[in-house]
Amino acid sequence: MNNMDEKMNKPSLRLNPLSMHVNPELFEKATEEEKAELVVIRQGTSLWKDAMRRFRKNKFAMVALVLIGWLLVRGFRTEPKGAPIRKSAGLSGFGVLSESLIGAFIVLFELVEFDDSIARSISVPVHLVNTLVLLAGLTLTVFWSTEEGVATVESPHRRALIGFGLGMVAIAATGAVAALADTLFPPDSVRSGIAAELGGESGLLTSLKVLHPLFAIAIGIGAVRWIRMHAWDLSGSARLAARIGVFTVGFQLLVGVINVWLLTPIVIQLIHLLLADVLWISWVWLAAALTTAPVRSSALAE
Repeated sequence: MNNMDEKMNKPSLRLNPLSMHVNPELFEKATEEEKAELVVIRQGTSLWKDAMRRFRKNKFAMVALVLIGWLLVRGFRTEPKGAPIRKSAGLSGFGVLSESLIGAFIVLFELVEFDDSIARSISVPVHLVNTLVLLAGLTLTVFWSTEEGVATVESPHRRALIGFGLGMVAIAATGAVAALADTLFPPDSVRSGIAAELGGESGLLTSLKVLHPLFAIAIGIGAVRWIRMHAWDLSGSARLAARIGVFTVGFQLLVGVINVWLLTPIVIQLIHLLLADVLWISWVWLAAALTTAPVRSSALAE
């Protein structure tokens, strides 16, 4: 601080306070020593240290990791090799690990805020699809711990269940792209938003938004018709899952219209996402119920 103190104590040029001239001493170049004195030295960190710091602040992530860790240990200790719960618990563990890695990738490469790069356009739907993988693993683990049955390949409904399931994944992926486009390029009105989507002059993200409602209407109505034909008269938890799925599709379409009409407010988008998760869980549960044989699984049921 000696150099700066000397500079402050140095006699300055006296100017008339009403003069338009500027004191030239205020614009003298700083010496290298003066620059070094202004540098703030921070403690070094690494990617893993920063990740652990963020992780400790996220209480929900800590609780989720502990619970899924317990799920893995419990499932593998109480079930024999090849048991379905082992597979679903392993899928849950994979989902949590990949969720963390994708999130770290997004933060590390700063694919946040107003970044409109191709990398962000890909990472956002991948992140949401991975969340569906995690939810599927957790749902199957709960199902196989409470219901009688193991997976079987003889079900005549397997192809339709997988097809509509993949369709719901496509809806989620296109929905993530649409939400990102609305965040980066919010429309001024419903009419201008639709014109931008159909005109193709507002960029790739905005043009892709039209895919989401088309997929949602076609696949949603198709899934409802299939449930009414093949799963509406089931019993037990499968019956409940079928009804939740049908009613959730209806609510989703309504909330989607409201979301567009109100220019995608964050509260409506969160409700839309929550209903998507409910629909996915009910579909996975229904698929498990329709592709099982009567063998009891004991893990996690105690």
